[in-house]
Amino acid sequence: MLEKLKGILRIGKVIIYHLFSLLIAVFSSLFCRIRNKRKLIIYTSPNSIDEYLFFEFCKRHNFECKLIKPLCFRDLLSNLIFIIKSGTIFSTHTQEIPFRGYGQKMILIWHGIPIKQINKEGLNRLYKLKKAELVKGVFFLSPSSYFDKVLRHNLPKNVKIIRGYFRSLLSNYERWERSTEYFSYLPTWRRDCREVSTVSSLCNEMNCSNVKIYVKFHPITLIRCKFPSQIGACKLTDSWKAIYDRSIKITDYSSAICDWLMFGNREFILYACDLDTFREKEGLIIDINKIYNELIIKDRKKLLNIIRSKEKLKDYLKRRKEKDKRLASMIGIEIGGSKKIAKITEKELLKVILND
Repeated sequence: MLEKLKGILRIGKVIIYHLFSLLIAVFSSLFCRIRNKRKLIIYTSPNSIDEYLFFEFCKRHNFECKLIKPLCFRDLLSNLIFIIKSGTIFSTHTQEIPFRGYGQKMILIWHGIPIKQINKEGLNRLYKLKKAELVKGVFFLSPSSYFDKVLRHNLPKNVKIIRGYFRSLLSNYERWERSTEYFSYLPTWRRDCREVSTVSSLCNEMNCSNVKIYVKFHPITLIRCKFPSQIGACKLTDSWKAIYDRSIKITDYSSAICDWLMFGNREFILYACDLDTFREKEGLIIDINKIYNELIIKDRKKLLNIIRSKEKLKDYLKRRKEKDKRLASMIGIEIGGSKKIAKITEKELLKVILND
């Protein structure tokens, strides 16, 4: 009964938030003449890679930026005037921006390439009901030519796709030293929060081993899911740097895999214990089974055997790297080729923000 009541209250909060946001959008549309191109809104989860990239971009090019957290009334009220005056809103791929007014530009970032069909459905939900005039001034930042085709299939024709990366991400990545002292486990989020129990089981089995594992959950997982009091030998980290440092990664996070291939860091283990379930229920945009086959680890014991043995780990990484070129070719990226497209990215973004 208590859980049902909490669920009703959450739904009520979302409805009120969207109604209030709609009022802000109306006011913002009425006073569009006072917009300032140098004021930017960042609408994303705190402590995320996107927040860091957007703020770094603002700092480097002397823009005034404010972070607005999703579903946060306090942020809306305290930054009301700034929201109305801002000319551009930065956000994360399928994040809907309910307070966006007429004429405000929107730049969405998407790292890598989505493999699971759920992301494609999210794009459909976001843009199917948008009116044509409100869609004007929407730009997607995407690194993959294959993803460009997926986006183009789902988005209106007047949505522009910019290919590239933020320069700050590359410069930091090159500066961080590579470490073999620990592993970083990066599970992507699930609607039913089953990634939490998967992590808990894995970490409990690591108690008797001499291997360090840092776990970085997706921001949505942190918001929606409950966490056990004990997760064994693993350490939780809230730092997005766990995605882009040079430790050996364990992940099913397809967007991050695309980034790593472009950066040239290919020290990762593909661990997707529920990939077959996703294929049956949600569908896959790219069936990576056909590329990596037995190199996609679906069994926890097999994963533990690999990370406990240096010889097995070395052999696994060598065999997996041989398959990377096929995936890179399929999704339209060049292994280690991130510098080429990073040079033009920020110039393109500045044109988008400052031009009428």
